[in-house]
Amino acid sequence: MKKASILLVIITSLFVTFTVGFMLGRDTTHSEVIVSALPSSAPTDPLRTDSSITAPGGPIDLNSATVHELSELPGIGEVLAQRIVDYREKNGPFSSPGELANVSGIGEKRIQDILDLITIGGAP
Repeated sequence: MKKASILLVIITSLFVTFTVGFMLGRDTTHSEVIVSALPSSAPTDPLRTDSSITAPGGPIDLNSATVHELSELPGIGEVLAQRIVDYREKNGPFSSPGELANVSGIGEKRIQDILDLITIGGAP
């Protein structure tokens, strides 16, 4: 019984030491938060992917766009944008928007959502 009491005292001491150390070591300074407003043409809902949104500067050319440019399309994040670029580098330029369906993670609905925002080789 004495061993159990000693073990309990040791565990309690460790817990108290950890808790006090944690509380004393916390960073109580507040970090600066920068908030920027979205342009009025940007969707207010980040999950909204309707095609009524227009791409700044006109349609994005699937055959020359960078990962950054592609990731600005509704419903296309950096991962899908990188897949599009990888597909293009492996298989050559896109011949139609429907070819995007060959990229993993892009289906017909997503293609329809961005159809008005993309172009192939400069022709909408």
